[in-house]
Amino acid sequence: MNDLIAMFELTLVDDVIKVVQESHYQLVPHQRIHESELRRYNQLT
Repeated sequence: MNDLIAMFELTLVDDVIKVVQESHYQLVPHQRIHESELRRYNQLT
């Protein structure tokens, strides 16, 4: 199983869908996310 995902921000320009931003992420078990990473993420949201 591949634990990679891609997320896209899209926009519509002259009836054509364009990619504004593309991000790739690796899904990991919650045990692999360090507490400092969670704190940093919570500060961004």
